[in-house]
Amino acid sequence: MSVIVSEIRCNSKEEAIASALKKIGVSSSEINYANVYKISKDARHKSLSLVFSVIISLKNLQKERKIAEKLRFVSYVSEETETVESGKEKLSGRPVIVGFGPAGMFSA
Repeated sequence: MSVIVSEIRCNSKEEAIASALKKIGVSSSEINYANVYKISKDARHKSLSLVFSVIISLKNLQKERKIAEKLRFVSYVSEETETVESGKEKLSGRPVIVGFGPAGMFSA
């Protein structure tokens, strides 16, 4: 299980991880791992800034849940993933395409 700390504005990955740990009030000895989850660019103001989201796994799972419930910029993430299996039977007819957006036009 992990938490994702978002809305971190800084210039490097190392700064982002250090800032995320400081934001949630955790020391580096309490974590299993920490890494950058996503980097976005914010160009709404005069200067371009980087906005990071950092994923952090703590050694104490109950503390992860408490942090995620308490802070609005922290999301709790379970490590369970869903898998989708491809069909093994051949389609009897043509597939139905719904929508006329870019993906629908490409599919048609």
